[in-house]
Amino acid sequence: MKIKKDEASVDVTFTMADYEAVLDEGDFKDVSEAVDAIKDCDDTCEVEVTFEFEKDDDEWLISNLDDKAYIKLYGFYGLDVSFTPDLAELVNYSDIFGDYNYVYLSVVFLEDVSEYIDDMTFDVYLDDELYMSNQTPYGDTDYIWCDITVDGPLESGTYTITAKYGDTVIASESIDIDNDSGSGSGSVVNYDIEGDVYLCYADGTDAFIETLVEAGFDLDFEGQIGIWFELTLSDDGEYLLKVDGETFNADLIDFFTDNKDQIMMGFYGLSSEADLDAYRESLGEDTYDALESSMVQAMVSEYSADYSDLVDGGTYTVTGDYIYFSSYDYSGFDGTLGDDMIYVNAGDSFLNNGEPLEFYPEG
Repeated sequence: MKIKKDEASVDVTFTMADYEAVLDEGDFKDVSEAVDAIKDCDDTCEVEVTFEFEKDDDEWLISNLDDKAYIKLYGFYGLDVSFTPDLAELVNYSDIFGDYNYVYLSVVFLEDVSEYIDDMTFDVYLDDELYMSNQTPYGDTDYIWCDITVDGPLESGTYTITAKYGDTVIASESIDIDNDSGSGSGSVVNYDIEGDVYLCYADGTDAFIETLVEAGFDLDFEGQIGIWFELTLSDDGEYLLKVDGETFNADLIDFFTDNKDQIMMGFYGLSSEADLDAYRESLGEDTYDALESSMVQAMVSEYSADYSDLVDGGTYTVTGDYIYFSSYDYSGFDGTLGDDMIYVNAGDSFLNNGEPLEFYPEG
C-alpha cells in the first residue's frame, strides 16, 4: 500500500474460477447447472487491480472506478449466456412408422424448439447395429421428422431411429420391417391425395365441459355436443380445417337449454335445487325466466364464437400411410391413411374421448 498525504493506492490480485472457460466449453440447461459447474471448476485465473483512494474529511473513497481493470474484475456481470433446455423433457410424443422402403420417426415437442433444430441429428440402427449416423432431420417450430427411404425394399429386421441433440438422446423408437414375405408392414404403401374434402363428426362433449370447468363451472352436465369438421387437402400440399359453426351453434343451444338449471346454480353459487327454487320464488317466475333465458343466450354467444370460428391451416406431408399436418398457427398433429379414410390422432385434448377422428370423403 502506498500513502501520500490525501492519496493512497493498493495493488490487489484476485484469484477466481476460470468461469469464461467453463461457460465456453459447457452446455447448460439453466443457471443453477452453470453455477454448479463454476463451483466445481479447479482451473483459476488472476485479475490484478490497483485501488486508488482520495481522502474526503475522515473517509477514504475510491477514486478510479473508471479504470478498465474493474471491467475485467466484474466481467461476469456482462456475460451473455444462453442455456439449452432438456429437449428430451420437452417431447410431447414420438411415433415411428415404416413400410416396404421407408422408416420414419416423428417427434413432436411441447413448445417451439426451432432454434435447436439445426443442431439435431439422428442415427439409424438395424438389429442394434449402426445403419446410418449423423443424419439431418427436417423440422419446423415444434416437431422434427427423421426418415430414411430407399429405392428398393429395406432389409428385413428391427429398425431403431434415435434423435439427438449433440450427444443427448431426445427420442428413440423401433419398428419391425418384414419384407421377406413381400407384403411390407403397413396398410398402404403409396397414397395419392388430389384436392379432396373430408368430413368428420366428433364427440366434443368432454372437451367442451373441460372448457367450462376451467371457467369455474364444475357441474354435472348432461347431453352431448357434436362438432363437425371439414378438412380440405389441396394437391399442392396445403390443408384447411374448420368447424361447421351453424351445426355447433344449434348443439350449444340444446346443451345449455338442457343444463340451464345447473348453469344458474353454478353462476349464483347455489348448492341444491331447493336453493334454486327459493331463488326463483324470490325473483318471481317471469323475472327468473327472463334472467335464465338471458344467461343461456349469453353462454351460447360466448362459446359459439370461441369454437365455431375455429379455423386452422398449414401444410401436410404424406409418407406411406402416415400423414403429418404442420399448422401455421397451432401445434402440429398427425394421422394415418386408410381406404378412403383419414384417421387423425385426437391426443389428450378430450375431443372424441381421445379416440382418433375419422375423416371420410365428402359426398
